[in-house]
Amino acid sequence: MSQGFPKLEEAMVGLFHIKPAVPIGQVNTGAGLNFIRVTGGSVKTVEGFLGPKFEGTVVDGEDWVTVDNDGKRLRLNAKMLIKADDGAVAVFSYIGIITVTPEIGLILSGNEARKTVPFGNIVSSGQFETGDPRYKDFENNLFVGSGRFRVNDDNDRSVTVEYGLSRLIAA
Repeated sequence: MSQGFPKLEEAMVGLFHIKPAVPIGQVNTGAGLNFIRVTGGSVKTVEGFLGPKFEGTVVDGEDWVTVDNDGKRLRLNAKMLIKADDGAVAVFSYIGIITVTPEIGLILSGNEARKTVPFGNIVSSGQFETGDPRYKDFENNLFVGSGRFRVNDDNDRSVTVEYGLSRLIAA
């Protein structure tokens, strides 16, 4: 058995409601840059998580997304303000990679045929920052996630990014 590999502890579910991308255009690196507003959502620890219990609402956020030159992957750089139900305030930031499938392409283009996609094409790593002592333990951890796009049943068929986030535990 190999030594030194980290373990994962299921930690929380994140739901992030997003607006359609605003294209900025090709930047000096050659990549396409897009701005995506995160308009709401929630973060909640799961049953069995050994860290502090947390439940909060996404107040505001943004994701600066770059498109690889071949268009097959998107690079995420997100930051969100979260207000916990108990009044605490935290920032959750993450980087990630989306592998663009035809189904994800339909979602990103706003196509009427878009539908919820399974987990497996979005990965991320993130961290929390907060001044609230009840949640300082979050600052001492890294979280990794697997995500998917959900198309909602509202009139606009809006899109939510759903993440299962796990705490990374050193071996």
